[in-house]
Amino acid sequence: MPASLTQEAFWQYSVRLYEREDVASHCLSLQDNYQVNVNLLLLVCWCMTHNAIVTLPAIQKLSDAIIDIDQQLLAHRGTRRACHPDNGGDKALYEELKAQELELEKRCQQVLADAFNALAAQQFEGDAVNPSIVALIHFYGLKNKQDARASLTYLMTQAKLA
Repeated sequence: MPASLTQEAFWQYSVRLYEREDVASHCLSLQDNYQVNVNLLLLVCWCMTHNAIVTLPAIQKLSDAIIDIDQQLLAHRGTRRACHPDNGGDKALYEELKAQELELEKRCQQVLADAFNALAAQQFEGDAVNPSIVALIHFYGLKNKQDARASLTYLMTQAKLA
């Protein structure tokens, strides 16, 4: 049985991974170009690191669990981006909106951690690619998206090092 996941452990793992080399730019590219939920992506990376498997139906359940908070995040992110100082926005307001967005991200990760812990996740053993990443590829329809697949390959490599 894979390890249970706390929000704090998930947050710390995510921060460590997100700060590695070009991880942030790959995550944001997948988010902006393919509507990949970065927190769900980071959870799949955590699964690979901890030899846990989430199947395609499990990813659907996880995605369903965060649909409300994800909508809040999307709306907030749009507001924050519109207030960017490069767009003529106030720097102090932009920084406040960034801090609020991080709190929403933490709430999203709490919901994901709770939903993950409620799943009957399986332990992964072997040298093949963890099926969790395959499930994510199918969930977001990335099978024939070469640039997205390249980003995922990069993130898998970085996840193993985090």
